[in-house]
Amino acid sequence: MLRTLLAGLTFALGLMLFSGEDAYAFPTTYYADSYCGNITASGKPLNCSAFTAAHPHLPLGSVVTVCWAGCATVVITDRGPTLDLTPASARAIGMVQAGRVDAPVTIH
Repeated sequence: MLRTLLAGLTFALGLMLFSGEDAYAFPTTYYADSYCGNITASGKPLNCSAFTAAHPHLPLGSVVTVCWAGCATVVITDRGPTLDLTPASARAIGMVQAGRVDAPVTIH
């Protein structure tokens, strides 16, 4: 619990200190296909073909660009323990084989 609180405070402090065009490295994973169609925190079903993602702290509706071997701009529509991309977004940035990466993310 304390670790989660400290992580949240660190993230919030980072958002206050830096403008929207600064890049942050986030632990990034992607949804398993079995989650497709489940209701997200935004109230809409998870569309695994869309460029959306989950994040533990960013406001729903936030737009971020995630880069690895390629880049994808995604909308935050759900909550998760890391930055969780849809399979389409994960394929677009080339991280499917890795499964988990620390990807640079730009918050718009």
